[in-house]
Parts: sequence; structure tokens; C-alpha cells
Amino acid sequence: MQPNNTNRTTRGFRRPPPTAEELARGAALKAEGQRAKDQIKGERAQFDNQWPEIRTDFEPGVWREAYQRMHADTLAVSIVQLQQLEELTQEEAERKIFDILDKATFVESHLILNGAQRVEKLFENMELATGDKEKNPFQSPEDLSNFLKSMAPIFKIDVRTRKWKNTGMQTRKFCQVLMQRLQLGDVIDDKNFEETYNEFKSTIEVTFPAARNFAEREYHLDISSYCYLATVAPAFKYDKPTGRLSLNPDVRLLALHLPILARTLHSNNPQLQDRSRLVTTAASYYGHAYPNCAKCSGVDPSTNAVKMNVFRNKFENLNVDVQGKQYLNVTSFVRPNDRMEQLEAVRVEPDRLDYSNNFVTGQGPVTMDQDGKKKEVDFKNLEDYLKKCKKSVAQRKED
Repeated sequence: MQPNNTNRTTRGFRRPPPTAEELARGAALKAEGQRAKDQIKGERAQFDNQWPEIRTDFEPGVWREAYQRMHADTLAVSIVQLQQLEELTQEEAERKIFDILDKATFVESHLILNGAQRVEKLFENMELATGDKEKNPFQSPEDLSNFLKSMAPIFKIDVRTRKWKNTGMQTRKFCQVLMQRLQLGDVIDDKNFEETYNEFKSTIEVTFPAARNFAEREYHLDISSYCYLATVAPAFKYDKPTGRLSLNPDVRLLALHLPILARTLHSNNPQLQDRSRLVTTAASYYGHAYPNCAKCSGVDPSTNAVKMNVFRNKFENLNVDVQGKQYLNVTSFVRPNDRMEQLEAVRVEPDRLDYSNNFVTGQGPVTMDQDGKKKEVDFKNLEDYLKKCKKSVAQRKED
């Protein structure tokens, strides 16, 4: 019969059973660890519950309470600034700011939940959400259009589709910094963009460390250049020959002056998934988590090292290889305040960088097939490749 070595050490000595004191100490340590986990979980839930639920309903009473509770200091500064800008009494300035915030939050919520929309469609959805026209703060599509234009760059219009989108909090804050520096007489142009933006990046504060990478790149996802900024926000002017940015004295946008308008209600909401802000980026696969969830990381300069989720179970026909054999083009919703990943994929397609680069430069053979077979570059290969890519594109199912 073989001896029982359960209680023996590697040297063959029998380990004595734990004493009652040791058992009690172990149980106490385990209980303390569980209490610490429960405390963290409770604090996280308390933090997440600060924000009202993101809904399409018009709820000014709920929103005003939240603004006063969560942004009291920023709100107070903004009221004083509006008083000075428009020579209003404190009561008049406070009333005007809340009227603006009611409308901005209403627009923001509709764009978050329903995606980018043209003015006519956005107004139609607002009418459906309110039911009673007297509650809709906008009287007509024209009224809504004028408000959206006056609130740039909180909202921006896609010049190709004419659809309106939200912008990110860091984008809004950087635009306010640019306005302040230009008012002081600073020279801001394409040549010193990196220096200007790096100074701004040092002031960025994030709730979760994992979100910093995204926050530092958020401006580039909304505004591609100073030239584009002047198109989106006409309070800025851009001189092409010199690449210099300046202020347009004929246009004044309150969103560039009032800090509270850079921090609209859901801007810092950890539950925010903004369907109006779609980002397409090259990405590489680096792992997985949960059942059927691929983990990717951006490799574009504007999304470098930004993490993104690809939930396979939310896709139809997801037969794209994400096992590290190729790069991917991933189009994602923005989740700027998520604790881990700031992008969630809605479209995935293959992107063979070796093929694209070789075709452009005409240098050497190109990997085309799944088995790794190489073929010389020509237009027939390109046509076949594009057909394969089209068949491999996967689109997220409608929620």
C-alpha cells in the first residue's frame, strides 16, 4: 500500500495540520480581500450612477439637477463669463445657459443613440420623442439647424453626407484653448501644431488610466487639420499660403467661450457609446476575452495603441481572420470613457498592407491567398483580391 504524502513537504517531512488560529487568520484575510473587492465594486457603481440614463426623452429637470450636482464650479464660471460677454444679469445668464444646455443635451442624446443624422431626420426623431410639440425646444428643422451651427464645434456636420455628429470633450477643450491663445496674440500655425497640442495634452485629465491614450488622440478623430477646423467652426479663419490660424471677428461661438459647453452632460459618462462618431482605423489582433470577443489595437497614428473590442456574436458572417495573420480595417463606435477599450467594432474587413504597399511601389511579389502563395502584382490580382475582401467584410447586426 502506497503511503499518503498529502501532508508531506518536498523533503519528506510531514506538514502539521493548520491550527485553529491559522485557519481563523486565513479566513479573516479572505474576508478582508472580499470586503475590498466589494468596496471597489460599490464605489464603481456609485460613480457610474452619477449620470442620468442616456435617453431620447426631453428631460430638462433631470439634466439641470445633474449639471448643478456634477459641474457646479464649471457652471458658475460659465455664468459669470456669459454675463460679461452679453452684459446680462446673473439671473438672465443662468436662464440662458440652462436653455442652451437643455437643447444641447437633447441633441447630444439623440446623436448618441441614433447615430449621425441630417437636420430633417434629427428633428423628426425629436418630434417622436416628445410627442407633444409644446415640449420640443425646437420649433422647426430650420430652428434646429440654426442652433446646431451656433454650437460648433460641440456638433459638427459631415460635409459629404450633411449629417450632424457629436464631437469629443477633448476636442472641444482644445478648440477653447486655441481661441484663448489667439485672443492673447499667440501665433498658431501648421508649423507649431505639435508644440501647441503637446502643451494641451499635458493638461488632459482622465478618470481611468486606460482611457488616456484615446483622450490624447481624440482631437485627431474629430478634426483633421486647422483648415478643416475653420470649416467646421467659422469663428476660426485659416490662411492656406501661411498655414496660419486666426479668429474671425464677425463670428462668435459661445461653445468656444463657456467651459460648461465643453463638458456637456454625457461627455464624461463611462457608459457613453456614441453611435454618431464612427472611427475607421487599421488595427492588429493581439488576443481575446470573453466568449467570442477579439481584442485589437489601433496602428494608425490617430489611434495608435487604442484598444478595441470585436464581439463576434454581434456580427453576421464574421469570417475574417483575426488570428494575427493580417491587419484589419475596423470601423467602430467611440466609447471614450471606457475602463478598458475605447472603440467597439461595427464593421471589420481584411487589409493586407503588404499587398497594398507592393502594388503601389511595384516592388516584388505579393501575398494574396490564405495559404500564403505569392503572385506578381497586376490588375487582375488586384481585382481578385478586392473581390475576396468584399466577401470577407463583416457587418454588425442591428441591435
